[in-house]
Amino acid sequence: MKIINLKDIPLVTVSHDPQILKQVMINTGVIPGLTKFSKAVVRAGQSVSPHTHDSMYEILFFLTGRGELLVDGKKVEILSDQCIVIEPGEVHSIPKVLDDIELVYFGIEKLGMRRGQSIPHAKSLLPDFTESGGS
Repeated sequence: MKIINLKDIPLVTVSHDPQILKQVMINTGVIPGLTKFSKAVVRAGQSVSPHTHDSMYEILFFLTGRGELLVDGKKVEILSDQCIVIEPGEVHSIPKVLDDIELVYFGIEKLGMRRGQSIPHAKSLLPDFTESGGS
């Protein structure tokens, strides 16, 4: 068992947006397939630039805040207590933060893929809950 307390974790910058700070609770390589289990805060007025992860899914769990997520050109409203799964190859960003966003996020390596290995755009393996009203 490992117990991790955020008060013991230093703040570090996010590689693609150095103005945003995160705390990495579980680093890449500690648990097979898991990439940087982290907590971050994106302040109102900040943004996360467009980027992609070719060999991993990224799971975003929004604890608090409000804003807009853009995934492959599709706008999604960010709300508290919302979980969004970004598939490998999907270009995603947070262009608009209305209220400070606090989120926990991590990556899961796509089976059979290694970091840095390119893949064609992944077809959805998960149901699209937005079309069915979230149930």
